Amino acid sequence: MKRKKRGQHKQRARDIWMIRPAYVLLMVLTVAQTAMLYYYKEHLAYLLLPIVLLLVGYCIYRLLEMQQDIYRSVRMADKEMEKRSGHLISFPMPALIINDKEEILWYNETFRREVLSGHDIFLKPIDGEIDTPLQQIAGEPGKIIRCHGKYYQAYLMDLPAGENQPASRMLWMLDVTVLQKTSLKYAASCPMVLTLMVDSYDECIRNLSDRERISMISDLQKLIQDLADNCQAFVQRMHDNRYMLVMENRYIEELKRERFPILDQVKTLAPANTVPLTLSIGIGKMLDSLQQAQEDSRQALDMALGRGGDQVALKAEGGYEFFGGASTGLEKHTKVKTRIVANALVELIKQSQNVMVMGHKFADLDAIGSAVGMTQIARSLSKDAFVVLDYQRCLGPEVVDRLLENGDMHGCFLSPEQALSFINDKTLLIIVDTHSKMLVESEVVYKRCKNIVVIDHHRKTVNYIENTAVFYHEPYASSASELVTELIPYIRECKLNSVQAEALLAGITLDTKNFILHTGVRTFEAAAYLRKCGADTVAVRKLFATTMMEYQNRSKIVASAVLHRRCAIAVCDFASDNVRIVCAQAADELLNISDVDAAFVLFQTGDIVNISARSMGVLNVQVLMEKAGGGGHHTMAAAQIKNTTLDQAKQDLIGYIDEIYQ
Repeated sequence: MKRKKRGQHKQRARDIWMIRPAYVLLMVLTVAQTAMLYYYKEHLAYLLLPIVLLLVGYCIYRLLEMQQDIYRSVRMADKEMEKRSGHLISFPMPALIINDKEEILWYNETFRREVLSGHDIFLKPIDGEIDTPLQQIAGEPGKIIRCHGKYYQAYLMDLPAGENQPASRMLWMLDVTVLQKTSLKYAASCPMVLTLMVDSYDECIRNLSDRERISMISDLQKLIQDLADNCQAFVQRMHDNRYMLVMENRYIEELKRERFPILDQVKTLAPANTVPLTLSIGIGKMLDSLQQAQEDSRQALDMALGRGGDQVALKAEGGYEFFGGASTGLEKHTKVKTRIVANALVELIKQSQNVMVMGHKFADLDAIGSAVGMTQIARSLSKDAFVVLDYQRCLGPEVVDRLLENGDMHGCFLSPEQALSFINDKTLLIIVDTHSKMLVESEVVYKRCKNIVVIDHHRKTVNYIENTAVFYHEPYASSASELVTELIPYIRECKLNSVQAEALLAGITLDTKNFILHTGVRTFEAAAYLRKCGADTVAVRKLFATTMMEYQNRSKIVASAVLHRRCAIAVCDFASDNVRIVCAQAADELLNISDVDAAFVLFQTGDIVNISARSMGVLNVQVLMEKAGGGGHHTMAAAQIKNTTLDQAKQDLIGYIDEIYQ
């Protein structure tokens, strides 16, 4: 009976509360009509104005009185409830009851006194009082929430429905304000180790005079010292182009909000008409020890350099955070590393029993060409070598057919299932054109092999292949085919025939868009070497020929494109046997439109939405595709998104683009 009476009080309060909008509407209409009357009958408006003011004042008075009536009614119900359920009213922790609409039905005196400081908030939405959705609290009991300037551990419990009483939930909270503030203070003062490296230091100072060199080094040291002073950090110069800083986490958070302005500041130090200076930073957080933080900082720096430099990589418990990365990788003039890698590969191949070479899923001309080159290197060293390739899903079957017709590589192409029977403990697996565990042609083959070599040019992603014998990763290179071509001259026994050279040249041509994008001096040197080996440029050009149907489908995609912030976005909403090739070609063609910095083509295969991204270099599409769960290179990237639609993926992509431009 008491519960029913209490429910009647609540219903009365709700009925009174619903009158409030009517009073507000009445006041607004009255004032509006008086204002309209002023334009027609000015003297009547002046006569009615005192009456209107009295009416508005009365409405405001009634609203305040009704609000107090609401609170008196609810408190009266609380007193009635206290007679029967004093243990709930006198609960030592702040507690409140919420209905199915997430409105506050009741709270105890402890909540009113300690949280609300004597005020009342009956029938108001709970989301206006706490900063955390109830779903999160239900899924994570004891979650820290913020309410009226204090921190609480929150717990949510479902209450059973009773007679004339709908289902509700009870929220009770434990005050942890002092503990939480201490924890936040500790987190802000946690030491962070930064390892700074000037990427292009040697290339920049090579052609400078002594005076220019001294001036640039002085400016660089001053810039880093200013950073240390502003962040109250300890700084130590480790080498000519490497520094270490230790600072508190509070300053790292400030630098993150400012997007690490030192990345742009350092670019202004190099004299005009020289190689620009760029800076890479790896950051490690002290979780267990300073020694571990320094090691994490070094690994983060390796990750930043592997992604092309000119960026910050912060290693945390959940993975890496990246900032910057707007520049392309700087081409190295020396080939010392190439020679060292070639010698190491020769030793590894000689020690192995056989060699498997594998690219990425849906292998393109670059993956096939570089795999063919590595296979020929292994065969020239008298080892059985095979290319692991899913012919039905590869994007360059014409190259494979030409190689098989030529006869030199007959029996060298194996499906992933066939390759498993050739693998043993002494098998060497060479992975080309990818360094991601998730993108290799066959994860089963990858996991079966113990000795692994990686040769890739894409910017490093978080999920990269570890524990490799050789990790030859150069993000400045145009393609994996270029890297493999540079290795061949250092292996005297290796000779390429014309068809193999054409496969490698086709890979370079594909990734450079006919030697337009991401090319350097070494790219043309590699192409010249392949031409010397007999590669026919006309034959290579024919590998890129398309059918009339593919051309028409590509035109449809291009015609459907829309522009957003200098980005062309197109959606392929029709089925095609060669949809991947057609969409990639459409993305390339969209770059020919003026005022387009990047192009994106979306298409669906099964339950996966794919995005092909291309850029002229102004926009780093790799960073953008990483936001969608993909990756790639500065000018060429892609992503595969599960459990979404084309429309939703397009809207998400637009959001990523807005975030990048902002």
